[in-house]
Amino acid sequence: MYSYWELAIIAFILIGIGFVLWRGGSANPIGTGKLQHSVRNLRQEIGTMGRDLKTLKDQSAHSTEQLDRKISDEKRRLDGFGDRIEGIERRVDGIHNVLSAMSESVRSLSIDFKDHRTSVDARLQVLASMDERIANNSRTIAAAGEQIVLMDARLDRIGEVVASTSVQCGATGRQVDRLYDFLTQKALDK
Repeated sequence: MYSYWELAIIAFILIGIGFVLWRGGSANPIGTGKLQHSVRNLRQEIGTMGRDLKTLKDQSAHSTEQLDRKISDEKRRLDGFGDRIEGIERRVDGIHNVLSAMSESVRSLSIDFKDHRTSVDARLQVLASMDERIANNSRTIAAAGEQIVLMDARLDRIGEVVASTSVQCGATGRQVDRLYDFLTQKALDK
């Protein structure tokens, strides 16, 4: 049979092989389940990131829609200011026409005055009527002047509103650009 030395050598070899297999098995992540556990955790994290990204995308789309609506509302509002300015310009043209008519009336008064120089009585009567017309014209001119001053003040306020709205639209556009850049960068980072 075998000698004890041979049996000891065989036993030592078998124990060495068993030890190596045992150590190799514990170092193998598949055998111990570490790799499967890591892969499962990664899948869960990727799923969570996907849901977060979808939520972020939906919020971004919603925010973009809101910004588009606000921008279109501001454009309609600016168009309304344009219509108001056109109305004011029409009023100013109307006042200009009234002033032209009053100027024509003053010219006609002057002509009437020249025609009635020959008679003192006639001159006094014409003078009285001219004083009345001039007083009326003066009141009308004063009222027209006040209207022009009021319209100038309104135009100044409208101009300030239009300028501030333009700045706000520009700022809103820059904010939208920054939001797109931020969302794109976040999406690329993930």
